[in-house]
Amino acid sequence: MRGFDSVPTAEALMAGFQTYYNYIREHSVIETTPAMASNINLGLGESRWQGMVELIANQRQFGKSASN
Repeated sequence: MRGFDSVPTAEALMAGFQTYYNYIREHSVIETTPAMASNINLGLGESRWQGMVELIANQRQFGKSASN
């Protein structure tokens, strides 16, 4: 893997991986995502990637940043 061009690039990639790891990827030991195991339900539906993209797009459409 090549190095990062800048700190913001690295931060963006790591934020994406953290989202994938905690909300999208089912873990083999707990057989669900860590978020679901912690009773955090974002209502992402069957296609969690698509649901996450739509959730973020809707927040931005209504003037909220993804970090709010």
